[in-house]
Parts: sequence; C-alpha cells; structure tokens
Amino acid sequence: MRELSFVAPGHADEQTLVYKKVGEKECSMLYYPPTQKMFDRAPVYVIIPGGGWHRAVAIDMYNFSKRSSDALRARGWAVVSLSYRVAPVDGVFMQDIVSDCMDACRYLAHFADVLGIDPHRIVTSGHSAGGHLALMLAYAPHHLFANDSPYDLRADDFTVIGTAPLSAPTILYRDEAGYCPQGFAFSDVFPPSEDAIADLHRASPYDYITPAAVPTLMVCGTHDVDVFPENSTRFYEKCRSMGAPCHILYSHFGGHCFESMVEERESFVSFAQVQDHLIEFITGLE
Repeated sequence: MRELSFVAPGHADEQTLVYKKVGEKECSMLYYPPTQKMFDRAPVYVIIPGGGWHRAVAIDMYNFSKRSSDALRARGWAVVSLSYRVAPVDGVFMQDIVSDCMDACRYLAHFADVLGIDPHRIVTSGHSAGGHLALMLAYAPHHLFANDSPYDLRADDFTVIGTAPLSAPTILYRDEAGYCPQGFAFSDVFPPSEDAIADLHRASPYDYITPAAVPTLMVCGTHDVDVFPENSTRFYEKCRSMGAPCHILYSHFGGHCFESMVEERESFVSFAQVQDHLIEFITGLE
C-alpha cells in the first residue's frame, strides 16, 4: 500500500503547499494571498496549467495568467496555481489527474481557517488540458474522483462558483460519426484501458452539463489546430439548450494561445483582452 499524506501550510505569505504525497511523489500548488484585504475570507482563483496531461508547471500558469491574477489579488482574492501528476511520467490515468486537482481544492477546504480563505467561493480557470481540468472541478461530482485521496470527502468538500476555461478539450471521445474535436489522439497520452470508452466519457466535461451548472465563460481561438474550437462551441450550445449560464468568447484568427494564425491579421480578441474579460467575468461573481 502506498503512503498517502499532505503537508500543512506555513505562515509565509507566498508559499508552495504540498497538498498530497503519493509514495515519493509530491503534488504541490503555489499559493498567493490577496495583496489587499477586501473580504473576511478571501475567495480563491484556482488556475491550472496545461501541457497535454503530460506536463504541469504551476509557475508557468501563474505567469501566463499574471494579468488576471494580479488584478484579482488587488481585489482581495487569493490565487492558487496547481501542479498534478502527469502521464506517462507518473504512470497515471485521467481519473488520477482529475482526482489530484480535486484533492488540491480539498486541501484548501481542510486548511481554510489557516489560510483565511473561503473554500466555497472558488473560481477555476486553466489553459488547454488545464482548462479541461478547470471544467471538471466545476462540473463533475467530486466524489467520483477521489483516487489516492487523504481527505474526508465530506468535511473537506469545496464549492466552485464559476469557471473560465481557455482552449479547453470538453469532449474526449468520438461521436457517432467517428469525430473527436481535437488534433491529437488520447491513446498517444494515456495507455489503453479495458474500459477506454467509458473512461473518456467519465473525463469529458460535456457529459456533466445540467441546468444547474455554474456560470461559465468558454474562451477559444477560431483557428486553434490543437484543441478545435468545436470543443467550446458544442459545450456552449449544449449549456444554452439546457438553460445553463454559459457565455463564449472567440479570439478571431487566434490559435491555441490566442496568437494570430492568419498572416497580416491580428487576433481579436487578443490574449491581453482575454485576460481582461476573465477579470470582468470573475469579479461579476463576487
């Protein structure tokens, strides 16, 4: 049996927090407190790095999101950037990766008093694979993802009040026509399992949409060749058909990171404008 544990937060303002240890592997997050105290307990902006589920560098995501992170910290929000186990380096499946992100939020709930945060006012965001994980935190039932969890699933539960994924895969399986809306095969990332199709459905945010879904802002580039914009469009259309509160923001001519993909044309909205839209969306949830 593998040893499971976590490390309590210290008293430093900005710090690295180990939210789960699985054997010798430490799963950590970067914690940044508010720069201005505006709330008795700070709401939390959880941002998740991408990298095709085989790379997850928390500081990269913090730097990628610095415009929105700095603005929210000045409005009294804490910011957390996650790392998680990855495939194939750590020999994990998608279920494990989603469970790690759930456990990061359970850690925030477990130590909410120490950190001075409100674990029931979390907004998630992330880019690419991180956007997928941000949606899973917001949409999927938490108890379904508790692999290797050292937490009490009831006492350490948390609440996501909104999510703003960027260039996010939302449908991981092929439809009836054999189409999957991204430019890569999941079999190249994860080893095949006995129940592969069910696993892909279980990890698809699209399958968890209900009328009671949290407010959502989908952001995608119209010329993204890595995660096709159909991911965001189809997610948005299903939300709207069910009456769920969802908006979509297109970066016209934009690629995976909202860079221009068309010669002599600028992307609109630009990456900086995407960050400004995130700030507006998130502060609207206060």
